[in-house]
Amino acid sequence: MKIEKEFLLKLLQPLENQSVPTLKEYLEELVQNGVSVRDESDKIDTKFEIHLNELINQGLISNQKGESTLTALGIRLGLNKHFIFNGEVRVKKSEANNQSTLTNNFNISAINADNVQVGNENTQNITITELVEKVAKSNDSDAKSTLKKLLENSTVGSVVGAAVSGLISLLVPT
Repeated sequence: MKIEKEFLLKLLQPLENQSVPTLKEYLEELVQNGVSVRDESDKIDTKFEIHLNELINQGLISNQKGESTLTALGIRLGLNKHFIFNGEVRVKKSEANNQSTLTNNFNISAINADNVQVGNENTQNITITELVEKVAKSNDSDAKSTLKKLLENSTVGSVVGAAVSGLISLLVPT
């Protein structure tokens, strides 16, 4: 999906005039301004997620401590990208905000390769479920074994939660 400068500015609009709303107030104002934050299945809207991550990656939005991550803003993505948020976290436009940051354009005529990402910080967003499903569909027994071993780790299990047994079952040959 192409980053739209106008949409980025729309996401910053509730934070103008040094406003520091709670995450709940911020999201409510975005919805009032016509921004789709959640899709019909209560998952984070893809366009919103991509553009919010762009603002985070550029340091244009943060919490009151100046931290710019989804988690720092009080947003977590649950299993299957369900949207979980801490509405009390305060969100602000970063002091480092520079409108020229929003205008960086790169034109690449052609790339003949798979899995190429061009950009700053090169963040790849994939859910654990997507990762497990893709590895399960592959013919790579080493990747399946390694991922299964990771999911069986007690620390990983406590972070991922009850869904871990279902994910492991995808990796076991039938």
